[in-house]
Amino acid sequence: MRPCHHARLQGIPALYLLSLVGTENDLEGVERTGAPRSINRHKWNEPILTSLLNDPDSRQGKVMNGLLALLRIRRSQPAFHPDVPQHIHDLGPAVFAVERKCSEQTLLALNNVTSRPQSLPLPEGEWHDLISPSKPAGTIELPAYGIAWLVR
Repeated sequence: MRPCHHARLQGIPALYLLSLVGTENDLEGVERTGAPRSINRHKWNEPILTSLLNDPDSRQGKVMNGLLALLRIRRSQPAFHPDVPQHIHDLGPAVFAVERKCSEQTLLALNNVTSRPQSLPLPEGEWHDLISPSKPAGTIELPAYGIAWLVR
């Protein structure tokens, strides 16, 4: 992996309500207003949204529960602390990779930004994926738009 020194991501993740609850693009809003920004301006009815969030089979329930699970994992990892040094690695245009190192752990966050699966060689060492129970050895397979948080 080659470090890419010109990019920075330091800090705390920002989540928008519409992303947190899996809101789809509001194409009708764009058509109605003629404003492209209306695509992400959906207005939720609170009782309807509450009902959807309480339904684990709804899109909104699945997205919210999935993101909350990721946030719980993230909160428990010392390498995700906002002040931990990080390096962006250039693995080509298909995968965005961030390595974060502190005294307790090294964490490698891999993000497939394409609609195609990606196979990547891993740096040497024993890695464990925090998101899935796999222990990748040598290479990792990322599904389309898939992520992995690897620690050693």
